[in-house]
Amino acid sequence: MSPTPEAAAAPRAGERFASRWPAWLAGHRFTASGGLVADAATGVGPETVFRACTGLPHVLFLDSALPDEAVLDERASSRPDGDRSAGEVAPRLGRYSFVAADPLFSVRVDRDARPTAVAEMPARLRAILADLATPTIPGLPPFQGGIAGAISYDYGLLRIGLAPPAATLAATPLVSLHVYDTVFAFDHVLGRGWFISQGLPGRGGAARRERAMERLEAWLTALSRPPAGRAAGEAVRVASPATHVGGP
Repeated sequence: MSPTPEAAAAPRAGERFASRWPAWLAGHRFTASGGLVADAATGVGPETVFRACTGLPHVLFLDSALPDEAVLDERASSRPDGDRSAGEVAPRLGRYSFVAADPLFSVRVDRDARPTAVAEMPARLRAILADLATPTIPGLPPFQGGIAGAISYDYGLLRIGLAPPAATLAATPLVSLHVYDTVFAFDHVLGRGWFISQGLPGRGGAARRERAMERLEAWLTALSRPPAGRAAGEAVRVASPATHVGGP
């Protein structure tokens, strides 16, 4: 969640963590600061994870913009020397896909919100993020957790003192942003995927490792639950409820 590179990985903890999820994971490691990186098992791709996430709140799917032919071209032009990281071949963002769900925090400003809620949204978001900065983990796709969502054009109009068009749909919020701490990232050029759990809001390496395992384990439990086993309209809550910020 921060552009600062992560330090060298810490020794393994929770040694048998990945082995408990053979359908999803092929291995795992912890970063020096306590984040958890789990290698996706063979056959686990973004579509698989996205379909399994459909019962989770605020599912995000940022899919690759590269056509299949472009992926094949980039694979053919990359060095044939075996093990490469996600940052070593053709640094185009279109080669990656990301899936996230069940955010730690949500920032929403509705259309009937008070003017103060509109004006204060950036400061509220900065306050949430102040304690959540983490080093970038090298060798992985660039979105490793952070903010994603939508800010409407109408919010921009209100920020500069202009009224939005009257015909705008009232059900659409002015702002809907989410802070994700657990992400599935996939590199289409390398054909590899990773589950990244940052262990937030834990403080210190040990606390973050425990939190990272707890979050990813709860996520995988939810992903493994058959949709038919859920009641109609039931949303699966993973570990901790998101906090709604803003509104009327």
